[in-house]
Amino acid sequence: MSERSAGAARVLGFAFVPEPLKNRLAGPEVDHIAERVQAVYPGFDRSRFGSIASALEGLELKDRIAAVADRLHQTLPAAYPEAVSILIKAAEGGMDGFAAWPLCTFVERHGVAYPTESLEAMESLTRSWSCEFAIRPFLDHHLDQTMAAIDRWIDSDDADVRRLASEGTRPRLPWGPRVRALSDDPQIGLGVLERLRRDPSEM
Repeated sequence: MSERSAGAARVLGFAFVPEPLKNRLAGPEVDHIAERVQAVYPGFDRSRFGSIASALEGLELKDRIAAVADRLHQTLPAAYPEAVSILIKAAEGGMDGFAAWPLCTFVERHGVAYPTESLEAMESLTRSWSCEFAIRPFLDHHLDQTMAAIDRWIDSDDADVRRLASEGTRPRLPWGPRVRALSDDPQIGLGVLERLRRDPSEM
């Protein structure tokens, strides 16, 4: 709501109550994910995946994201490299609203044992939704390999990829888990910021 509209609401005697953020991931977004995945993976069990929508009602946002990511894990091929490849294709061209966030969380929750495939996936998926949360367990478990990827991303032509390099290496990230290496050695994140200090993008 604009400032003018909010002011009008006060004059008319009612308060504007913003919609809870968690409602940005609900039935319509689940349907959108299902449509995009089925378009690139015809064998997708859309009905089983879509049934997760009814379970989201009582959950807060982060729990909704995790629930959708886990249902993707249950309905995509069991082989992680194949599953994440499907999600990369599904997200090509961008996705609506919060719909891409569970795809990033799929990588975070189910891809740590596959750092090469997961880092490639994050470089692609972050164009639809920032993977700044998803990358943090990889910094914990695969620091050298992840920092090598970040070193490349800093020079990417894509502002979203460069943003992942900077935001993903913040020692403290709201809603993001702590990464011991970043806390123990702040120079890791500072080094990334220094290289991006004159970045032309406002992101």
